Amino acid sequence: MCRHLGYVGPPVAVGELIARGPHSLYAQSWAPREMRRGGTINADGFGAAWWRRAEVGIDGAREAVTRYRNAAPIWTDPAVAEVLGQLESRAVLAAVRSATVGMPIERAACAPFVDEHWAFSHNGVVPDWRATLPLVLADLDEILTPAASPVPPRGIDGFDPDLPSEPLHTDPETAASVDSQGADSPVWHEPGLLSADRAQRRGGPPEQAGSSPDTAGSPTRNGSRDHSPQPPGDVARPPNRTGRPPKAAGRQDSPAVAPVFGSPAALLQAESLTDSAALWVLLRGLLGAITPDGPVRSPGDALSLLVDTVLRYQPSARLNLLLGNGAELWATTCWHSLSVLVADDYTVLSSEPYDDDPRWQPVDDHRLVIAGPGHCTVTALALPTTERVRS
Repeated sequence: MCRHLGYVGPPVAVGELIARGPHSLYAQSWAPREMRRGGTINADGFGAAWWRRAEVGIDGAREAVTRYRNAAPIWTDPAVAEVLGQLESRAVLAAVRSATVGMPIERAACAPFVDEHWAFSHNGVVPDWRATLPLVLADLDEILTPAASPVPPRGIDGFDPDLPSEPLHTDPETAASVDSQGADSPVWHEPGLLSADRAQRRGGPPEQAGSSPDTAGSPTRNGSRDHSPQPPGDVARPPNRTGRPPKAAGRQDSPAVAPVFGSPAALLQAESLTDSAALWVLLRGLLGAITPDGPVRSPGDALSLLVDTVLRYQPSARLNLLLGNGAELWATTCWHSLSVLVADDYTVLSSEPYDDDPRWQPVDDHRLVIAGPGHCTVTALALPTTERVRS
């Protein structure tokens, strides 16, 4: 698949960070240690994004992102040392790519993908993504579009007050904190039980945080668990998850609110014909839909909802996502490895540790990571009804 790295903290040279340590991201391009059956080397391109203070839009000065990408192996490009080594930034997001079989090897397919102040990388794969992601898009539109207010038809008195007209909300979860005191500090206190309300909205019963997805699966006739992956090309749509009842006969709804995506054609905005580029289209829409009282209230909510919805259709999808905005980092673990290093004034997230610093700590599977300079929190991702299986 890929290897990626994110940094937030004091200004650092972009090229120096990419080459930092005996097992740097640069070295991981030809000698990765934890690919987990996702390839052997990462020689199908690379990219780096960094942020600078600039006037962006009507909001005035904020962190604007710039990137450099190349479809060639990173070790063939002298710009990594000669150019990126001269650029400094308080935040960096970089990746080296191992292309999935059948996907193009081109510059447009290389992470990071960017938009205004956002940068994004995907380490993993979505099987049968051309059939899967349009269904995910439709599901997200249904979740994000508020239910229209029911209007009584002419000649009929009153209307059913039980028909919901508000979007569903997400309950906050307890977070596990990571400090800069190293592996001996009590930093991995995971959340206990995901709320029943949230789990029900995501399509399943409450899940115990930290439960292993390796033991997940659907029950068979003899009571054992079925671990067989879903056949490629046969993507069935799960039941409606919004909690809204079917429209009552004879009722007339108020004008519909415009959906976030509107049509599967929105996926044509992807820079490249890859699952990662299409995932970025979906995530970018979710980030644009963040509101204080909506179903998506933060970048962490956007990542969690995207991972949850994709896994409902493709339980074997691998979804290590990394997102940055120049001030913070957000990441998910779903199959592939991720480690975090928290120092006094900076934090690094990396697919593999680049050195032997004892402060590196591995992140468990199915976690959401939120990091800023010198601090990091880790929470459990809710599992969908059809729990992920490892093929």
